Amino acid sequence: MTRKLQQLNALRELTELKSEMSRAKLSTHRAEIDGIAAVMRKVTAARATIVAETPTQAAADDRYAIWAAKRNEVLQADLAMAMARAQPVKEMAAKDEGRSQVIKQLIKDRKKRP
Repeated sequence: MTRKLQQLNALRELTELKSEMSRAKLSTHRAEIDGIAAVMRKVTAARATIVAETPTQAAADDRYAIWAAKRNEVLQADLAMAMARAQPVKEMAAKDEGRSQVIKQLIKDRKKRP
C-alpha cells in the first residue's frame, strides 16, 4: 500500500468520524425539536378538551387559555431557536458526508491504478 493510499484511508476514517459526530449532534437537535413540538401538541390538546360546567371553572378555563396561549408563544420561540441551532449542524453533516464520498471515490480510483 502506497503512502498516498494510507493517507487517503486515514483521511477517510477521520472524515467518517466527523460525519458520525455531526449525525449524533443532529440527532440531539432533532430530539429537542421533537420534544418541544410534543409539548406544544399537549398544550393544544388540553385546551381543546376543557369544558366549563360552572362560572368558576369557566374563569379558570379562561386563565388557563391565556396561560396556554403564552406558553405556546414561548414554545414556538423555543422551537424556532432549536431549529436555528440545528441548521449549521445539518449543513456540516452534509459537507462531511460529501467529503467522505469524495475520499472513498479517490481511494477506489487509486486502487484501480496499476
